Amino acid sequence: MNRRNFLKLPVFLSIPLFAKNKEIENKKTIIEMVGPLDDDLIIIKNTKDNNEILECLQMHNFTGKFSYDNKLWNSIQSPGYINFNKTYEISEDDIYLLTTINEREDLFSTKTLNQRTHYKSAPLYVNNIELFPSVLPEQNDVKDYPLWYAPDEDGAEYNYYQLWENAVVNCGLLFPNENERELLLIDNQNEIVSKTIIKPTSNSQKAIFKNLRGKDIDFLSHPFTEVNNSIFEDNKTMNDLEIRKNAVYKIAIIDITTNELNTIPLPYPFPYINRLFFKSVGVAR
Repeated sequence: MNRRNFLKLPVFLSIPLFAKNKEIENKKTIIEMVGPLDDDLIIIKNTKDNNEILECLQMHNFTGKFSYDNKLWNSIQSPGYINFNKTYEISEDDIYLLTTINEREDLFSTKTLNQRTHYKSAPLYVNNIELFPSVLPEQNDVKDYPLWYAPDEDGAEYNYYQLWENAVVNCGLLFPNENERELLLIDNQNEIVSKTIIKPTSNSQKAIFKNLRGKDIDFLSHPFTEVNNSIFEDNKTMNDLEIRKNAVYKIAIIDITTNELNTIPLPYPFPYINRLFFKSVGVAR
């Protein structure tokens, strides 16, 4: 029986069944992030017909408002260091999108990739399991990648990785169950950039994409591989026009068990194809 048909049952049956079902379905989920974050953490709750920003911590947005999915949301100032720990109840109808972002909303409020400047972030945990690995140059987390300050310059301890500005760097999906799903990455022209099928479990996993623009291409394994299968180098001419064209603006998710479709717009474009992580907070239906 379709779960949504519970409401069609007689009233004297539907009330206790509904209450019991919700008690079982809601999964208490702890999201924690402590340490350097330059710049943002944005958490979005998706249901089939709605996207709602739950948390919007931004370093360079001084207006207190953030435009997302044709609505204005409250934005809280973040100082470059985060001490975040909250518990959420994820229901069977929810998908949570977690993003960390390199952002200059004060200078470039348009949601397009701007230029490569500076980024770093501490790890992010879901139910005490690491979802986003740390991206800290002082720990040499990504070896031999261009830094915003070179190691031999003054202030070397202030190093950052040189990543796209106004861009999602880490992208995470939390699912309410372990149903197999197809992920479709979609650009600003509603074309599919890449796709994959995943099987979420309670452990964190990284999504592996191929089929770039209809071609059967395995992306490079480097953590900062960009959507045109290139890796940024200081002295290399990058095809920024192609990268902007291929950047991901929303994720469509098809539950293979139920055939339900959810679509989640991203708060900024997402150019880093190997930085999408996922896990389940519940078991298969």
